Amino acid sequence: MFGLSVSQDKNLPLMPALPVLGRSISLFKPNNSGSILDNEYVHAVSSGGAAIYFALKSHQVQPGDEVLIPAYHCPAMVEPVVSLGATPVFYSITRNIKIDIDSILELISENTVAILVPHFFGIRADIGGLREKCQLAKTICIIEDCAHAFFMSSRNSLDHGDYIIGSLTKFFPTHDGGVLASESNGLIQPHSLSFKQELKAAYNSIHDAVRFGRFKFIAWMFSLITYLRSNDSQLQEPDEKQSNEVLEEYGDDYHQQITLAASKSCKFIVSHADFSQIIDMRKKNYQYILHELKDEKNIDLSINNTREDFVPYMVVIRLLNPSKHHPKLISKRLPIWRWEHIYPSSCEIAKEYSQSIVQVPCHQQLTKAELISMVAGIKECVREG
Repeated sequence: MFGLSVSQDKNLPLMPALPVLGRSISLFKPNNSGSILDNEYVHAVSSGGAAIYFALKSHQVQPGDEVLIPAYHCPAMVEPVVSLGATPVFYSITRNIKIDIDSILELISENTVAILVPHFFGIRADIGGLREKCQLAKTICIIEDCAHAFFMSSRNSLDHGDYIIGSLTKFFPTHDGGVLASESNGLIQPHSLSFKQELKAAYNSIHDAVRFGRFKFIAWMFSLITYLRSNDSQLQEPDEKQSNEVLEEYGDDYHQQITLAASKSCKFIVSHADFSQIIDMRKKNYQYILHELKDEKNIDLSINNTREDFVPYMVVIRLLNPSKHHPKLISKRLPIWRWEHIYPSSCEIAKEYSQSIVQVPCHQQLTKAELISMVAGIKECVREG
């Protein structure tokens, strides 16, 4: 009666690239630790990009200031800088996706006020080495990007940033949410959501799960809502978690959205998630995918971290023939990401990786059947041609 159900949308991948509601959430609060939430000052904001925005605002970044950003990046790293009128300056990365400290040193100028340092795919960046080699002025802050490394607990003060940001949607089944943390800096308070915004956030988290075949007993309800309001542009939102579009303009709507706190539903989900169970499932899924793909000749898996204490975000696959194999992966509706919308820079490695590196999910909400199907699909695609 209502056309396609929400779990049959032909524009969606066949399985979720990020966690959706399901396992690992309980009615009781587990005794969790060992994450960036362990820092002294913590705010839950609307997204990882919003956390970068608040870090820049907390550091009083002004128009004309320069912020150093890796040449290999997602748009969410750059948008907050541009929105504040500051200038992004792109430093190089190394072949194993680590920050190039020599490149950073060369680019620091009298206008430099911040350096964004990500732990790409959870692989630890050498922040201590950066501080030691660059001898940073007090006016320059390090924003430590833990969007891929939520389960990175507090360390020696020289080894972490002045501000620490994280992304909750990458590790928890919530439609919104990011983290801004610090050990010593006072942080700007985000704005609370309205009742309507809170309701919408809760709806979106459940809707994300239903679209991928979870909570089938209420799928009919979401299909009915979609059908009845199919002409309502306010309901037809882009999937922010899967978008790689680079924003060109930053008006009042952007600034109002990016200054919001995380929703109450997001905070509930994170506070009631079992961290140890999430970590265990991610490690098992990560190892399963790596094991199944280790003999494939048209891909390179060497960037992945195989240390026992490593908590993965995604499996990193470098396609040796991306122009041939990436379209095949997309045509199969596999849940892969590629940071292809990067700003121009002189870093040849970033240019290459924007086309050759794809991110494959290993999150805790993937079912065994989904894992098997995804791996089989990847094998089929990279063996062709």
